[in-house]
Amino acid sequence: YIILNQRFSSPLYRNFSWFIHFNLDIELMYKAIQTLKGRHDFSSFKASGCSSHHPVREVSNVSIKESPNRLICLDIEANAFLKQMVRNIVGTIVNVGQGKTSLEEFVDILHAKDRKRAGITAPAKGLFLLKVRY
Repeated sequence: YIILNQRFSSPLYRNFSWFIHFNLDIELMYKAIQTLKGRHDFSSFKASGCSSHHPVREVSNVSIKESPNRLICLDIEANAFLKQMVRNIVGTIVNVGQGKTSLEEFVDILHAKDRKRAGITAPAKGLFLLKVRY
């Protein structure tokens, strides 16, 4: 997922990133995303109408990196994803980066298994599928 984090929007990234004009705490976002590693019930991050048989997924790798041109790239690697799972995680991670949600609250949201506790659904335009493994 790609976030453009700078004061002004860019026409070059308008259709390929979520533009956020306020500063984000990347270090805190990194700590939060690391808590997703492992096998968890991701009910707090699944969309309504998800047709998956169960909400348990195993996240094997996560990362967050900021480039010099203020693009923040969040990578999540898992055995499978629920409907809008990544976008809902990103919306909640952004709340952490803004200081609206603490690291402890983020962990509580993950374990709550309640979508109403998580943040907004991030826009689809920042979402990219990098690789599929069988």
